[in-house]
Amino acid sequence: MTLVNQAQTALQMGQRAEAVRLLKQALRQEPQNAQAWSLAAELAPNAKARQECLARAAKYAAPSAVPPHSLDHLRYRSQTTAEPVPSPAPASPARRWARRGAAAVLLVVVLGAGILWWRPLATPTAAPAIAAVTATTTPTPPTLTADSGPIAAVEQTPAAVATATPTLTPNPIQPKQIASSGGIGVDAVLVPRATWTITPSPTPTETPTPTPQPTLLFNQVGFTMPAVAADERWIDVNLTTQQLNAYEGATIVFSTAISSGLPQWATVTGQFRIYYRLPSQTMDGRRLGFDYVTEGVPYVQYFYQDFALHGAFWHNNFGQPMSHGCVNLSVSDSEWLYNWATYGTLVSVHY
Repeated sequence: MTLVNQAQTALQMGQRAEAVRLLKQALRQEPQNAQAWSLAAELAPNAKARQECLARAAKYAAPSAVPPHSLDHLRYRSQTTAEPVPSPAPASPARRWARRGAAAVLLVVVLGAGILWWRPLATPTAAPAIAAVTATTTPTPPTLTADSGPIAAVEQTPAAVATATPTLTPNPIQPKQIASSGGIGVDAVLVPRATWTITPSPTPTETPTPTPQPTLLFNQVGFTMPAVAADERWIDVNLTTQQLNAYEGATIVFSTAISSGLPQWATVTGQFRIYYRLPSQTMDGRRLGFDYVTEGVPYVQYFYQDFALHGAFWHNNFGQPMSHGCVNLSVSDSEWLYNWATYGTLVSVHY
């Protein structure tokens, strides 16, 4: 089986890549194989390549391989069996002179008819008018030198077209004339009425909403049982005993020692609500005038301004004032209190 037949079989089996490979190999071996070029036309990637393959197949095809009534067969026969067309015999001198005389007579007749038809139209006044119009309306073509070329003619700047300026039309509506109070009838003095100008309405400016601050319920000295529900959770901080108790109603459920603020940074007293909570925070005292920056402060619960309940891992002296105003607890106690309390939990601080 030849390579062309193998390629045709591969194409029928859907193996297009294999068919292309076999066909290329066949054309390298037989570049004038008409059957291979016909099959290449079926595998051509575009219309242009397909036309080139068909042209080569028709060029290399034998006369017997082309159908007897196809266009390629007729083209082939016309190219192989065409006979030269005989040249016409030269005319005799007498016939040539007869043809030249007839042409001269016809030319004289045509020129005479044209002169007779043109004379009534060419009046003495029409020609100058046409010439004047032509002289004023026909633009002068650009003068090209020997080295100017077509680009120089195209690049010439056309003359600017004059643009008419629109005429402003006066407003037909004029201010109404009214009589002043200085006269009556013909003695009245007419003055123009004042033009009214609409004053734009001012744009309202939105007032920023103030940031809510935690509410101080009341100051107190000494322990006073707050008005809470029977099972409400609340926190009591005793600055005298340095003790914190967690209550549910009137029952203590948790108790631990704390460290409140030193005398120069005393902890605020009163009843408050927890308003901000963070599991961990960097506390920068420099913003408040202090000289400390502590990272990773655990379980922070703010109850008034910058006063908070939080864990302290930098000391273990709970039961004594140690802080800059916050209520310090051990890390484990602050974690328990953080998981037990929530936003809005009551905090009562007193001596």
